[in-house]
Amino acid sequence: MSKKIKKQFLPTTGQKVVVMGLGLHGGGVATAAFFAKSGATVIATDLKSADDLALSLEKLRKFKNIEYVLGRHRASDFSDADLIIRNPAVQNDAPLLQLARKNNIPVHTDISFFLNLLRNLTCLAGRQELEIKNFPVIGITGTKGKSTTAALLHHVLTKCGQQTLLAGNICKSPLNFVKINSKNWKLEIPARQQLELQAIAGGENWKFIILELSSWQLESLGEHRLSPKLALITNILPDHLNRYQNFAAYVQAKKLIYKYQTNKDALFLNSADPRLRQIGASPSIKAKIVWYGASGKDGSLSLIHPNNLSAVKSVCRYLKIPARPMEKAIKSFPGLNGRLEHLGIINGITYINDTCATQPEATIYAIDKLSGKKIILIAGGEDKKLDFTELARTIAKKVKTLVLFKGSASDKILQWLTPSNRDSLKIISNLSAMKTAVQCAQAEAKRGDIILLSPGSASFNLFVHEFDRGDQFKKYINQSA
Repeated sequence: MSKKIKKQFLPTTGQKVVVMGLGLHGGGVATAAFFAKSGATVIATDLKSADDLALSLEKLRKFKNIEYVLGRHRASDFSDADLIIRNPAVQNDAPLLQLARKNNIPVHTDISFFLNLLRNLTCLAGRQELEIKNFPVIGITGTKGKSTTAALLHHVLTKCGQQTLLAGNICKSPLNFVKINSKNWKLEIPARQQLELQAIAGGENWKFIILELSSWQLESLGEHRLSPKLALITNILPDHLNRYQNFAAYVQAKKLIYKYQTNKDALFLNSADPRLRQIGASPSIKAKIVWYGASGKDGSLSLIHPNNLSAVKSVCRYLKIPARPMEKAIKSFPGLNGRLEHLGIINGITYINDTCATQPEATIYAIDKLSGKKIILIAGGEDKKLDFTELARTIAKKVKTLVLFKGSASDKILQWLTPSNRDSLKIISNLSAMKTAVQCAQAEAKRGDIILLSPGSASFNLFVHEFDRGDQFKKYINQSA
């Protein structure tokens, strides 16, 4: 007999929680640790082997109430549990998740669980129960620029004296910041201070939580009718078409960020994006729409897209952050690892790590931003069913030497770059190791050149993930210094 699904879930001793997809980015580890600390019985299951997951398993070694099912999934775990937390990389309609739903077991990601916790949680303040409402969450999504926008906004708000938490797709689970003890639940602020949920409910000391949200995480928010109070979309471009049935399905996933907002909420949209202009005209949007967009080039941060700067300034104005401290904070932003990250100049050659460019438009932007320079581009990898025609044209016009990893995306680029299309472009292709790619790029580079890692494609055929790809780039550059 199936159980009645619970509207609210607070993990307690004896509850069975299944974490599907332990992964290597930290979200699965944070989730398993959170529920283990709460006293729940945790089943961590992943198709990867123990050897593949060694780093994640080491971080959880101290917990005795976690059982590991690796190299497989057991159907029994998904028919007899109190809660399933899926890694966003696991497809939301996976058969075992459908089995859990048929048994009325709630299926969440760590993000949707966290937001549901804030929506429904009651904490004991003495003998009085307080319901948490209207928690100040700022959700940021988009195909490109969401990580930089979220990190820059967090930097600015923090520099302007606002205690702000940054989590989500930026490789930090919000469950890292929720602490449980015998008396109440607390939210841990990054400065290692704790703020009781009671204080937040009472509106004291306005605080912010910024969540970077991928389309995969938004699917779970839609399932639980959750939307952040402030939602921002940077742009919508073709991506992840290896996971979605078509581009329209991907767009629908992005729309979930605002679907359950109310007329007391705000939706920030980029006026420079044609799809967002179309979305903004929809009568179904309940929130107040705030348009932003760069009117021209903003030189305060040379490698940050002007639209991302405009987005941050627009949110800050909405939150009534003073202009002068905001502008000062923007100028001190150090940038993000793996996003047009300037690694330095060695022997007259500039090195830039743009490993998080995982789709063609991101690499086009990087090449255009560095136009006029002599670029040796390290690119290629696995395809996500995207169109590489425009990227190939840009490479043919503006790149000196192309160094390509082997992979299905690289094959698409090479199909267009015929001898008649590429002029004097030199191509070194079918490489399977970063060390070789760096060595080939350095052999082609002269003083004043730029070696740019901006793959424009996925990394999973040769690397653990895109950050591993960037770390290896840094490693072999440092070895050659």
